[in-house]
Amino acid sequence: MHPAEKVLGPFIENAPFALAMFDREMRYLCVSRGWRKDYGLDDRDVRGLSQYELFPEIPDRWREFHRRGLIGETLEEDEDRFERADGSVQWVRWQIRPWYEANGKLGGIIISAEEITSRKRAEEQHRVSDELYRGLVQATSDIVWRGQVVGGYVDISAWSSFTGQTEEQARQGWLECVHPEDRGKVAVAWQNFIRNGGAYKQAYRLRGSDGEFRWMGVTDVSLREKDGSIRLAMLRNG
Repeated sequence: MHPAEKVLGPFIENAPFALAMFDREMRYLCVSRGWRKDYGLDDRDVRGLSQYELFPEIPDRWREFHRRGLIGETLEEDEDRFERADGSVQWVRWQIRPWYEANGKLGGIIISAEEITSRKRAEEQHRVSDELYRGLVQATSDIVWRGQVVGGYVDISAWSSFTGQTEEQARQGWLECVHPEDRGKVAVAWQNFIRNGGAYKQAYRLRGSDGEFRWMGVTDVSLREKDGSIRLAMLRNG
């Protein structure tokens, strides 16, 4: 066992995140439980095995990062795509640091990695959902207002065009555009809607940018997140 491995080995092996120590030939010296879990090594004894033999799918650019680490550079990446041999894709945040022997000679590198695949998938789902929503807004001539559970807006471009309210005004008091005689029932219905979700239809008078009130048929639909919070889509038809 290498002297450096004796010192760093217990820390690396018991680390809760993915961590691995390599020599100058990119052979494993020790790995953490997190590394074994993330890369499917289970209880396999990998000491002395080459990283490139275990994972031949490692891209050339990563091999270049390893080479740079082995000449003394410290490198890191917040989001990096790793295409596995079985066709699956992992997203990883990683850091490479060189380690040194007692005489000051570079002994190899230590790689820490955090798998962020679930987060990247969630971000992609939200991106696609947002693009579909914006496409709906652009394709319809109706007023579409999407908000959060507390009633905050997300996209109110059509609302602003119709009512004349600015972004901040809509945040602070979109109910001011509702006719005074209708405002009470609308406020109660809205609070009930954002609390319980579901869907409902209403009709009330809404003030336009010209100051005139017009009757609007309103269809409200709620969408819930996994944590129970509600994303709201309001479609107002004139």
